[in-house]
Parts: sequence; C-alpha cells; structure tokens
Amino acid sequence: MDFSALDQYLQHIIEVGPSGCAVSVNLGGETVFSGCYGMESDQTMQPVSEQTLFRMYSVSKVITAVAVMKIYEKGAFALDDPLCRYLPEFSAPQVLKGAANNAIVCVPAREPITIRHLLTMTAGLAYDSQLDSVSWQTMQLVQRLNQGAYSVREFSREIAKLPLAFEPGCGYRYSFCLDVAGALVEELSGKRFGKFLADEIFEPLGMEHSGFFFEDLRKEHLAEFYSLDADGKRYVDPIDDKAYCKSRGYESGGAGVLSTLADITKFASALANGGNGILGRKTIDLMRQDHLRGKAREDFCAATQNPAWRLLKGYSYGLGVRTLVSLAESGLNGSIGEFGWGSVGGSFIVCDPQERLSICYLHQLHQPDNMENEITPRVKAMVYSQLA
Repeated sequence: MDFSALDQYLQHIIEVGPSGCAVSVNLGGETVFSGCYGMESDQTMQPVSEQTLFRMYSVSKVITAVAVMKIYEKGAFALDDPLCRYLPEFSAPQVLKGAANNAIVCVPAREPITIRHLLTMTAGLAYDSQLDSVSWQTMQLVQRLNQGAYSVREFSREIAKLPLAFEPGCGYRYSFCLDVAGALVEELSGKRFGKFLADEIFEPLGMEHSGFFFEDLRKEHLAEFYSLDADGKRYVDPIDDKAYCKSRGYESGGAGVLSTLADITKFASALANGGNGILGRKTIDLMRQDHLRGKAREDFCAATQNPAWRLLKGYSYGLGVRTLVSLAESGLNGSIGEFGWGSVGGSFIVCDPQERLSICYLHQLHQPDNMENEITPRVKAMVYSQLA
C-alpha cells in the first residue's frame, strides 16, 4: 500500500490550518499507516505523537452509543421502550407549538420518547444555540449549569423540564440526546457514566489515556485548540476547557471524552472488526443501519444542504452514528454501511466492517472553518484507493 499522497496532503494541512494532526489507518486489526504532523502547541513546540491528548468532542457520541448498546446486549431494555421507564423525569414531555400573548404555548407529547429516539436524534431535544425558542432555553440551561458543578443525572433532570422542538419520532435534530443517553447508562448499569466507560470499553481495549477530566490524564501533552483570524493566523481559542475539569464534574456523553490517536484507533478498529469483544458483530450491524424514516429522514437530508454538513451528503443516521447509504450521492469510493462521526474540532473516525477498515483523524481547529468538509472526503478517498 502506498500512502505517500496521504502523507504529503497531511503535511500540507498543518501549513494552512491546525498546528498539528494525527492519523491512523487500520486494516484487519493491523495499523497499515500512522502519521503525526506538526505541534501540539505553537507555544510549546512539542511534536504531536500517538499519545497527544485531543478533545474528541462529538466523536464521543459513538463511544456513548456503544455503551448504550452494550447494555442492550444484556437484555436490560428494548429500543422502543419508553425512556421514562428508566428516566422518570421524561414521563410527561411537552412539545412547543408556538407563542401567543407573549407566552410560549406547549402541549403534551402524543407519544413518549423512546430509547431509539435518543439514539437516532429524533427525540425533539435541542442543542444550546439561538436557533429558536427550544435552543434558546437549552442555551440558558447550559449557561446556568456551567456556573457550578453538576452530574450526568442532574443534567438529564434539568433538560427534561424544557419543551421539545417536535413530537418524538417526527423529526431529526442534532442535540443533547447522547448526553441524556449517558444518564440512561448510569441508571441501567448502576455506575457513574465515566466509570462504566472505563470498565466496559476503555480498560478492555487498553485505552489507557482516555477519560473525561484533565486531572486523570496527561494534560502536559494536550493538543492546543485554535481558531484562525482573518489573515489565517492561528490563535488559542478553547471552547470551554472548564468542561474537562473535575470541579465541574460533568461527563458529557455527547462531547466530553478526551483521548489519543493510539487509544481511539483501538476503539475504531474494534468496531470495524466485529466488535473485538466490546460489542457483538450483529449489534454493530444494527447500529449502522439507516434508522431514519419520513420527516426525520427529510430533516437529515435538509441539514446536508447546510455548508457545515455538506460532507454528510449520501449519509443517513443510525444509532448514534452516521451511516453511508449512497456512494453516488456522497461522491465517495467507500462502502455502504461505513459509519462513524466527526466533531466541531475537525476530528473524525471511520469504521467499515465490510473492509475491516478504520480511519482515525484528529486535530483541534474551530473558527471560521474547522476544515472538516475539506479534509474528511479527501482522506477517505486516498485511503480507500489503496484497497485491493
């Protein structure tokens, strides 16, 4: 296999974007290419290595989805069980219908939120932005909680008080669903979320440098988080580094995992090679199915028209992961059913059970463009071109 084109491309990337990046390609459980480029920080000039610590942001969602499905394999729940059976705070969800006389109008949801809704982002929850009233209220909640310390269960109880953006199952919206899934893991396992991940995923796979808090990991080898100014010059721009401190205490299933190239390669490779004892092969097949129907599928396709999500054309959504459903629409030379996810920092993982292939790419770049749309399809194309 000849990865010289990929090597040259990644050397170019650190000249125009992040201070450093790390990449691995694993085939059949063996790493066939691994490269670390640039520096962890422009200040320390410490070279990136396989042990450099990266904020995984939304790649964390794949880990959380695997945690939920491990419990599914134990028979603890069925996908279409009402969420309120296990998290009673969701027993009476309200759906936002509009506003009248300067007041928000909500009505009781027609159907309960199910665990499938959580894993497919069809529950009606939102993220913390200014997109609409539900997002605005979510943003206010997060800002209030971040002023102190709070737990995964406390977050779930608080967000359950907010109205839903739509009837459960009747739309797709990228949201805090996988954070609530972390609370579900706690309730069903009887363990703190981070402890469950350590016991059931990180330790069995030998992921020694993965977790939620700086205090538990090697922060001296943390990749700095950057944005670019109008002249293309990097400046330090951490989104919220307090999120990774024990003083806050929140273990975000949607965006909170810290990991390294060496560790995340073990995780992605396990999913591409039948689960490697972490998850059953047939469970992985279930996760990477297209689970969106009707309005939810329409919403996902509409989201790919947004410049920020154009790299997801040809994809749909499974259980906590994107899944490739159309090679022609995607423009990729990959495999139907290839799955994974990306992140606000530009990192992503690819898991392809058909080829027993995984790709991990890590960097830390935010504004004005994390380069996800630029890098992701090109790296995939160069890797897949080498398969016989």
